[in-house]
Amino acid sequence: MNGRQEAGRSPGRDHELRETHLHTDAPDLTSTPAALVAECLYKAPQSRPNAANLLKRLERAAEKAPPPGPK
Repeated sequence: MNGRQEAGRSPGRDHELRETHLHTDAPDLTSTPAALVAECLYKAPQSRPNAANLLKRLERAAEKAPPPGPK
């Protein structure tokens, strides 16, 4: 942050996001998201997940994720 308020940004919201980031546990990214990233990086294109499969798996992971914000 440079001390200047950018158009459309709220200093209160920035503070809230910073506090949430600093004082809550990071989400567990050791299972599905990490596996998806690894699969997307496979050298053989036919081994990578297609867009529909990727979207479906990300939606399932999002459903299981806890809501953002302070606990």
